[in-house]
Amino acid sequence: MFKRLMIATIASIGALAVSFASADKAKAAWTASGLLGLVGETTADWTFIGGNDSLWSGAGSATFEVKLAAYNNSMGFADAAGNNKTFILNKDSIGAQVFVPSFDPFTFYLDTPGYVGDTWYSKKSLNSDGLDHLLTFRNKADPLEFLLFWEDLPLTGPDQDFNDFVVRVNLTTGGPQNVPEPASLGLIGLGLLGLGLARRRRNS
Repeated sequence: MFKRLMIATIASIGALAVSFASADKAKAAWTASGLLGLVGETTADWTFIGGNDSLWSGAGSATFEVKLAAYNNSMGFADAAGNNKTFILNKDSIGAQVFVPSFDPFTFYLDTPGYVGDTWYSKKSLNSDGLDHLLTFRNKADPLEFLLFWEDLPLTGPDQDFNDFVVRVNLTTGGPQNVPEPASLGLIGLGLLGLGLARRRRNS
């Protein structure tokens, strides 16, 4: 289902469609070229980095612009625990919206009041379905410019098109960072322990 209320331009995209899949989005109904085409962009200029957008950092201001919006969704940022939410923009926001992050790192959120009533975060462990509702693309020519594509429905259903709220973001500094989960940290610790033991054995 293609949902939109506002869109700047639609570019025609060639037959080549690059699809990215992960355990979270194995059934996802999207392609990189298809999503970027919704806002007049192509994969020639943008790199898909979704999955590295758990938490964000930004020591300065950031500029936001709605490129495509559906229903009554609104977006903002919160601290790493998902608290102290600050509204940035919604479907009625016109032009660039500038804000200075109050937290470092922070998580983006998408509120969906009146439609599904959920709040989704870029930090997927805060989401009720535990899945990633934000796909992120970075501008190849400007590493501080991003396109954010949100899915506003639970990813356990068939509608996984990530075209419900699209925002262009320009950060002064920083960007998305991948925060290891506890299991990953445990594996790293075991690996370091193994290296230490191997080195000790070799020296003795």
